[in-house]
Amino acid sequence: MTFKYFFTPLDLIPKNTMPWKMYGAAHLGILFLMVLFLYFMCRLYKNLDEIGREKFLKFFAYLILIQEIVKDIIFYFMGTLNYEHLPLHLCGASIFIVSYYAFKRTYLSKQMLYALVLPGALAALIFPNWVDFPLLHVSCFNSFTIHLWLVVVPIVSLYTKELVPDFRCLHKCFLFLVCLGVPDYFLNKRWGTDFLFLNEPSKGSPLMIIADIFGMDFYIVGMCVALFIVWALMYLPFYIKEKYESRESA
Repeated sequence: MTFKYFFTPLDLIPKNTMPWKMYGAAHLGILFLMVLFLYFMCRLYKNLDEIGREKFLKFFAYLILIQEIVKDIIFYFMGTLNYEHLPLHLCGASIFIVSYYAFKRTYLSKQMLYALVLPGALAALIFPNWVDFPLLHVSCFNSFTIHLWLVVVPIVSLYTKELVPDFRCLHKCFLFLVCLGVPDYFLNKRWGTDFLFLNEPSKGSPLMIIADIFGMDFYIVGMCVALFIVWALMYLPFYIKEKYESRESA
């Protein structure tokens, strides 16, 4: 492994240079290290007092924002900065959700952390669409780390029960997605981008299965169906727990 191509545009990197693949040894190793990191962050966050937790959340909010800006500056000098780098994907929007939560821990920001930020960032890490780049490349480094930072905030909040998922807020989370998705759809048509993967599915992700089942004519409908299924799986344990506890206290 070498840093020779760390700042090299993709089209100038020789093909098959330090290849890695989804669910290969390198990818699984990175995911394992991330799980260990998340466990350490949860333990650290739990032992902090209120002021310490506030500083912890603000640190990651600043880290994500600064890294996003630095990434764009680097890509500009590499000559690869384009419309796709605008924060109009779900993970781009998540940067602002996390930042808002770090400074204003409102009920809605907490629910958006769980319903939108967590599944979006986890999906990016589990189904990375940057496998064309060498592992030791600025795009890989940035993509893995910034999605990890996005996961840290909701995970530590769940671990300490500062965030308790509530399905009653899902309609607001869905409305947020609609407000993001509608302009994304038209910008994709105008710029040839693929914000929210509305135009075509990300390679190697479950979105490809959705496209096969629903066809491209009803692909967006299929995405909505898949989202509702994911939300059902995410919220069902908390719904069952709530019903059980209410029965116990009756």
